Amino acid sequence: DGGILMDAGSGAILYEKNSREAYYPASITKILTALVILENCDLDETVTFSNEAVNTLEPGASILGARAGDQLSVRECLYALLLQSANEVANALGSTAPAASMPLRS
Repeated sequence: DGGILMDAGSGAILYEKNSREAYYPASITKILTALVILENCDLDETVTFSNEAVNTLEPGASILGARAGDQLSVRECLYALLLQSANEVANALGSTAPAASMPLRS
């Protein structure tokens, strides 16, 4: 576990724990995915899980257990994404959002 809390005005460090350790941003990426979906999709919209969304996960990834062709609402997917940390749901939601709303990769 690690983190840092800084005063935005002064830059003073108020709390830190393992702040110099590198951590993978998986959960932060899921929160950003949820935000983009909330801003651009209807909660009752249907999400269909593609073969790619469910079969391109790393071994040991956190999953819901969805299979290609399964359908859930955006609302149900957001619950699975944020509570179960389901990676295939993140993939499926990423394919659902309008392309113009997704951040560009460099």
